[in-house]
Amino acid sequence: MVCMDCKEPTGRAAQAKRCLGCWDAYNKAYQKVWRQTPEYKAAKNAYCQTPEGKAANREHGHRYRVLQRNGFVERVNIAVLVERDKGRCGVCSKPVPVKQRSIDHILPVSKGGAHSYANTRLTHLRCNVLRNNRGAAQLRLA
Repeated sequence: MVCMDCKEPTGRAAQAKRCLGCWDAYNKAYQKVWRQTPEYKAAKNAYCQTPEGKAANREHGHRYRVLQRNGFVERVNIAVLVERDKGRCGVCSKPVPVKQRSIDHILPVSKGGAHSYANTRLTHLRCNVLRNNRGAAQLRLA
C-alpha cells in the first residue's frame, strides 16, 4: 500500500492509507482542530464535572508534579486506599465520607516524595489542606 500523502510504501496493513509519519502529522492536526469545536468542549466540561472526571484530573495533577521532579510515579486509585485504610483518615483517624476523600502524600511531593501506594494515605480534604506540605511532626489541627 502507498501512503496517500507522501506516496511512499506504508509498510502497514492494506487498510492503512498513510505511513506512520504522515499519520502522526494528520492525527495531530485533526486533534488540534477537534479540540476547538464546541461539541468537544461541552463533552469535556461535562466529564470534568463528574466524580470520575474530578478524580482523573486530581490523579493527573499528582502524577505530573512528581514527573516534573523526576520522581517515582505509580497509578494510585483512591478506592484501593479506602479499602487499605479501612475508610479512616490518616491524620485524624475519623471515618472519611465519599465527598471529603483526598489523597495525602506522607512525604510531600514538593519535598521529593513519590506518588505511590507506599507514600499515600486516605485523608479528609480539610485535614490534607491544613497539613499542606508539612510533615506529621509539624502538624497542628484546630
